Amino acid sequence: MLVAILYRAEGEPAVNKSIPFSDVAANAYYANAVIWAQQNGIVNGVTENEFAPNSNITREQIAAILQRFIEANK
Repeated sequence: MLVAILYRAEGEPAVNKSIPFSDVAANAYYANAVIWAQQNGIVNGVTENEFAPNSNITREQIAAILQRFIEANK
């Protein structure tokens, strides 16, 4: 949900439709947000091929995502 909020705050920019994570369905409401965040270095996933969209997120992960988002927008 966090990457969906950040993606919407950026105006939902166009993305390459190639989903790098096997556990993110193409029709999920957050799919474009995950693609955008990964393409912009904001998120990496839990492994090279998994994003774990239904897992809990830690405060440390939130801080890291927000820091990368800020850095990407400088």
